[in-house]
Amino acid sequence: MAFEAPPVPRRHGGTVTTLVSRIGWILIPLALWEVIPRTGVVSSSTLPPFSDVTAAAMRILGDPESYEHISTTLTEVLIAFVIVVPLAVISGYLIGLNSYVRSILEPIVSFFVGVPKSIFLPLLILALGLGFTQKVAFGVLQAVFIVTVTMIAGMREIPDGLQEYTRTQRASRWQDFWHLYRPAVTPVVVEGVRLGMIYTMTGVLLAEMYASRRGLGQLIAAHGTRFDIESLLAVVLIVAVISIIINVALAAYGRRVGRWRTG
Repeated sequence: MAFEAPPVPRRHGGTVTTLVSRIGWILIPLALWEVIPRTGVVSSSTLPPFSDVTAAAMRILGDPESYEHISTTLTEVLIAFVIVVPLAVISGYLIGLNSYVRSILEPIVSFFVGVPKSIFLPLLILALGLGFTQKVAFGVLQAVFIVTVTMIAGMREIPDGLQEYTRTQRASRWQDFWHLYRPAVTPVVVEGVRLGMIYTMTGVLLAEMYASRRGLGQLIAAHGTRFDIESLLAVVLIVAVISIIINVALAAYGRRVGRWRTG
C-alpha cells in the first residue's frame, strides 16, 4: 500500500497573504478616516481628515523643539522600563518559585493589575512633586504588576518533571534559574514585557498630561486646551508610530527567543 507524503505548507505564500491582510486592515480605517470628514458625515473641525493630521504631524516634527518633547518622553519611558523589567521578573520568579507563597501573593498582585493606577497619580505628585521622578514612578506603577503576573504564569507552565530533574542533579538556585527557568519563561515574559511597554508609555503620557512642562503628553494636553484637534491628533499619531516601532521590535525578539518552542 502506497502512502503519500503530506503536503508541504506554503509558508511564503501564507506570509505574503498575511502581510497583505494586515496592510489592508490598516489602510481601510485610514481611508475611512480620510473620506468621512470630507463627505460631511462628521465635521472636519471634530475629526480632521487623515491627510491634514499627517501634514500637521510633519509640521510638528519639523519644529526642533518637538524633539525635546520626544526625547523627554522616551527617556522617561526607557528609565521606567529598565526599572520595571528586572523588578517584575525577580518578583515574579520569587513568587512563582514556591506554590505556598504564590497562593498568597498572586491574588494580591492580580488585584493591583485591575486597579486603575490613575487614582495613585495625585499621591505620587504629593510625594515626589511634578518632576522627572514622579513621571518615571507612575510609568513603573502602570506596568510592573502586568509583567509580574506574566512571569508568575510562565513559572507555572514549567513541567514538574523538569524541576524534579534539576533537583536530582543537585542544581543550585542560580543554575535552576539560568538553565531551566530563564529559557522556559523568556518567550512568555517577552509578551508580558510588550504589554508592560504599552502600559509604561501610557503611564508616562498620563503623568505628563496631568502636570508637566515637557513631553508628548504635555503637547497633547496643550493642544487639547486650545481645542486644536488637528495638532492633538498629530501628536497622538506620532505616539502611535513610536509605540508600533517598539512593539514590532519586541515582537521580533519574542519570536527569536521562542523559536525553540516550535515543533
